Amino acid sequence: LALYSVQITPNGSLYNVVVQDQSYDPDHQGEAGNGIIAREWRWKEAAAATWNSNNPSTLPAGKTYLFSLKVQDLDGPDGVGEWSLPNVRTISTSSLNMPPVAQFAVNPNPLPLGKTLIYNDLSYGPNGDPIVQRSWRMAKLPGGSWTDYGGTPPNNFTSLGVGDYRIELKVKDQPGAWSEPFYQTVTVIPDNNKPIALFTVSPNPLPQDVSVSYSEASWDPDGDPIVAREWQWQKNSGSWQNGQPLDFNALGIGSYNIRLRVKDQPALAQMTPLWSDWYLQNLSVIVGNRKPVDQFAISPNPALTDEAVTYSDTSYDPDGVGIAERVWQVTTTNGTVLGEYHNQLPPRVFAGTGWGDGGAGTYRIGLRVRDNSPNGISPLLWSDWTWQTLTVVMPLTGSGEITPNPALSGMRVYIAVDTSGYAEEVRVKFPGGGFFNGDEITLLPESPVSSKLNTWRGTYLTDAKTPDGAYAVMATVIRTSVAPQMVTVPLTLVIQGDIYDQIKVRIRDSR
Repeated sequence: LALYSVQITPNGSLYNVVVQDQSYDPDHQGEAGNGIIAREWRWKEAAAATWNSNNPSTLPAGKTYLFSLKVQDLDGPDGVGEWSLPNVRTISTSSLNMPPVAQFAVNPNPLPLGKTLIYNDLSYGPNGDPIVQRSWRMAKLPGGSWTDYGGTPPNNFTSLGVGDYRIELKVKDQPGAWSEPFYQTVTVIPDNNKPIALFTVSPNPLPQDVSVSYSEASWDPDGDPIVAREWQWQKNSGSWQNGQPLDFNALGIGSYNIRLRVKDQPALAQMTPLWSDWYLQNLSVIVGNRKPVDQFAISPNPALTDEAVTYSDTSYDPDGVGIAERVWQVTTTNGTVLGEYHNQLPPRVFAGTGWGDGGAGTYRIGLRVRDNSPNGISPLLWSDWTWQTLTVVMPLTGSGEITPNPALSGMRVYIAVDTSGYAEEVRVKFPGGGFFNGDEITLLPESPVSSKLNTWRGTYLTDAKTPDGAYAVMATVIRTSVAPQMVTVPLTLVIQGDIYDQIKVRIRDSR
């Protein structure tokens, strides 16, 4: 709407001109510029053929002039809209009195119920005569009766309620002429309603190791956008903290009150943005899943390659929901994985595995376990690896012989024992009783005792009076440092004859 007034006041032979512009776009009233982006002012003498641009600051006396204004709004492509129709006013500096012109603007329009309507009276006398009286009337549309408000503009819309109202103004100038009535229609609308804050939080109860999820469903009954949010929370009825709580793993278990309020932004600038009431939800944060504990023992340790070891698995879950999965590993001491076993034990007998020296060696046995979720929400967890060192050695074996065999009593015999399995000592014990007296000798190794295979040798001098017969001799093979073991090797010594049988006495005839 192109809306303006022109005031003229005598100044000698001229009249001073003051133009007051109150143009606005009804869709943007109250905004910056009232929605108007351009104006086109023109004026001329009433009988002139051409128009002048802009507005004059003074006018000569004794003439009649036309003033024109059209305005452009912003509701169009790239913010450039339509032009209004020209609003043409007649101004006279002659002595002939012209009736005054009633004109006024209102703001805001539409008017939120409960707010005050502001009037801007733009009435004027074309001859510059002052306005001395005003007459206001108003009727509710459609078809309402007129109410006379005298010289005071109506402003009792709160009691009248929402609706469309037609407001009329007539003015009288000092010479006594009345204007034609001027009308404005004001729409009274409901004021802004508070928005509604609404949200859910899940899961609830919330395990400490699960991420919380907020689902907000706040809304505005007027359809206005939500432009601001304010979150607060308190733990175990403590003091309120600002912000939306997210990291409950850090905040800890407990009972939380979480609340939200939201603020709207009405579509009309004349409406006041409002905050909603607080909306509160309670959230219970509980202990999450705790890692299971893996533990086991191996026996015997050290073990022989052909000996079955026992794995005693005593792993457990601190939440009491049991172990769902086990993974075993066997590695070398430098970490090379020799085998991995899911939900089954590693080999119990190492002979035949193809590892080490016929199964002998030093191994790392590892175990880790996985639990079930104690609440159906928390993630499943694996324990850390637990490692045990297992030493597996070859079994100790031996075989031997006595030479010569049979032997003559009184002869020195030679004992040789071949061992396997890192023997560290070999002893040979002869029978007790009259001729051997339970003698025991220690054999000497041909190779270092750290050798896997070795031959042990020694000698024994038999008693010359030993009767003929077979005698039991026992060799004992001993390992003490790793996987201590003792095995016996039975030997048999046969005595047949004596060394005197080798001496022949000759009796010579002295005759």
